[in-house]
Order: sequence, then structure tokens, then C-alpha cells
Amino acid sequence: MGTGQQEWTHLSEEGVANSMGFDYQSNWKILSSCIRKAIEKASIKAVTATSMREGIVLYDREGKELFGVANVDARADREVAELNGMFPEREAEFYVKSGQTYALGALPRLLWLKKNRRDHFNSKDTEIIDISPMGCRTGFYMSTIGTPAEETVAEAWKASMEDVLHVDSQKDIPELNLYQCGTAKIHSLKEVQEIAQKVLNAGIGIMDNEALKLDFSKVAQA
Repeated sequence: MGTGQQEWTHLSEEGVANSMGFDYQSNWKILSSCIRKAIEKASIKAVTATSMREGIVLYDREGKELFGVANVDARADREVAELNGMFPEREAEFYVKSGQTYALGALPRLLWLKKNRRDHFNSKDTEIIDISPMGCRTGFYMSTIGTPAEETVAEAWKASMEDVLHVDSQKDIPELNLYQCGTAKIHSLKEVQEIAQKVLNAGIGIMDNEALKLDFSKVAQA
């Protein structure tokens, strides 16, 4: 049997209270070094791997790390309280299935990211508050702080459609449950990806209200 060990540290994110993130560059070098040390001391007959499964790392489509924290990262304490307030009996079920409480799980941190790291659209001048489908399902309402440029909205919409195409499974859709989505049962990842592709193929333009406005003289002729 061979072993390799070396001390490593988490990183505190500037401006984020109670944060404890992974140092992607340094920790990977430490991990590689420990593996080499263990291999040098051992006679290898089989290889396996295990994990504490209590961290969360998100990647972009090129495989670059976007966000990674340990289970002891406590930035999402408000989200934990919100979940317990909304679903006081669900944490026990969550624990039975995952072996973790809300405080140690990924869900509160994903909610924190949703609130604080919406990088497609947010900037120092504009913050997106909500994008929600209309009841008639023919469009969306978008509420913002600030006035974004029309081109910015179009680019954000394009980026969102591209994101939809990279969702691998319906179970990866956040908030797709009967507690957080009133139409959870009728969601179809396949159909929404087909729609997203059609939007991208057609292109996203900017409408001119003056060109589209109703000519009331034609109403009189009707």
C-alpha cells in the first residue's frame, strides 16, 4: 500500500461572507503530487477512486471551472433558511436520499448563484430581477433595475438559448418540481431544446415600435 499527503487550503472569496472555495490551480497540482507519491510506493494491481461527494464544481461548455466550493462553504446561509422556511419537512427527505442536510448540499449554493452570479446579463449598470413566462405562455416578462441596451438583451437571450442546448437531462433543470413550478409536469427538455435551436437559427432581432404600431386609418376602413 502506498500513501501521499500534503496540506492544502480553501480560498475566501472577496466580498462574500463565509465563503470557502476551491483553489483549482494549486489544489490540482497538490492532488497530482499526492497521486504520484502513492504510486511510487505501491505495487499497483487495481485502480479505483472515491470522493466525499460534499463539494460542488460547475464548469462552462469548454470544461473550465466557473465555481467550486467545499461543503463547509457557508455563503448560502440565507438560502438554507429560505428552503427550511418554505419546505420545513423536506430536509429530512433530502437527507435520506442524499445523506446531506440543506446546509451541506448543492441546492442552496445553486440558489445563491442564481441570485448573485447571473453573468449573462448583469453589469454594474443593470441587474435582472426576474424573467417569467406569461400566463398565456406566448412570451415573457422581464423586470430589471436600470435600463439595459436592446443589444444587451438580445445577446443575453442568445446566450440563454445556447445554454438550453447544453442541458443534458431534465433532472438538471433547477426548480423543476411541484413546489417551485406550477407547470412542472408539462415540461419537455426535448421540445424546449428544439425551440431554442429554432430561435438561434432564425436569429434574435430588435423590433421597431414605430414601424409596428397600428395605423388607425386602416381600423376605420375595416
